[in-house]
Amino acid sequence: MDKICLSLIVFLFFHHASHAQWTGNASDFSFDEGWLRLDAPQAPGTSYLSKPSEITVDASWEFAFRFNFRPSDTDYARVYLIADRATLNAPLNGYFLQLGAANRNISLFRQSGNITERLISGRANALNAPDCHVRVLVTRSADGAWQLEADFAGGREFTVEGAAQDGQAIPSSFFGVLCVYTAANSAGFSFGDFVLEGWSHADAEPPRILSHELDDRQLNIRFSKPLAGISEPYSRFFELDERMRLADARIDEPSTVTLLFDEPVNCGLRHHVAVRGLEDARGNQMRDTTLLLFVPCRAVPHDIVFNEIMANPAPSVRLPEYEYVELYNRSGKNIELNGWTLAYGNTARTIPDYLFPAGGYLLLAHAAAIPELSATARRFP
Repeated sequence: MDKICLSLIVFLFFHHASHAQWTGNASDFSFDEGWLRLDAPQAPGTSYLSKPSEITVDASWEFAFRFNFRPSDTDYARVYLIADRATLNAPLNGYFLQLGAANRNISLFRQSGNITERLISGRANALNAPDCHVRVLVTRSADGAWQLEADFAGGREFTVEGAAQDGQAIPSSFFGVLCVYTAANSAGFSFGDFVLEGWSHADAEPPRILSHELDDRQLNIRFSKPLAGISEPYSRFFELDERMRLADARIDEPSTVTLLFDEPVNCGLRHHVAVRGLEDARGNQMRDTTLLLFVPCRAVPHDIVFNEIMANPAPSVRLPEYEYVELYNRSGKNIELNGWTLAYGNTARTIPDYLFPAGGYLLLAHAAAIPELSATARRFP
């Protein structure tokens, strides 16, 4: 894995005033002599810019900022060091520095969706001035040790504002700035001298199957994360039982594999598909997993009938003294009894999941009767 250093690249983006690499409210910002400046319409608002960055561990983020106002709850900025999406004014997962707001300080937060948690709170009122020029340095070790430093004169004589331990593994896709402002300060934010160094998140978690759905001759398998491509021979990845043949396999969406069989899957038969050797985009290989497939045959009235009802077993005649009901599958198909119930009087009992074979018989009785009835009941394959 190569170390990522973005210092020169980011500086050049700012120096040449290029918006091409950034996503967001580009028309609300301008690049002026190496500084990224908010230049939004004179009205209350929120504006952001983000750009790709995978830096998360053994990392450092350094930048400078200038405010020509005294920050408050309505005029402040966030610098997103780690973000899993480009849209910084919507729910996301990541870490950001908050510059200003109520305490007029610099704080580090972790964000999970819409929920934010403060990890480091810098000195209160450190930004309590009508004109601020500050340089910030944030570091994060591989085990999640964070440190926040700042020089409130804009130089590199840093002092520690705080430290925290937070090792949550949040992969990063973007870095960026977000400004919240009133009409009076819609042009009062400037940022520059960004230097980002570090390693990308080492994702070692293998993909796993979340769900699968069978429809006629198509099987859709949904995975926990995007997969690498698959190619023929498909037998490297999928092993089917002898009653099924695979015609095609494809990735329709990054996390979904579609298998297409030669023929529709017959109802009333249990099948298996072994999935093995699939990898995610980072080369993590999933564990071998076997899927059990079954398409139940639709039962119609009189497919299954009462063949015998033992309502009064006493006195017994060569049979255990237990009540039972015997069912007969007179159809030519295997029928899944999942969800079936047997009602008698005011009582109803759910029949356990069972594949009732064509031409088969089934005894329903109290659990205590099973040992004795099993010894005398008729058995059918």
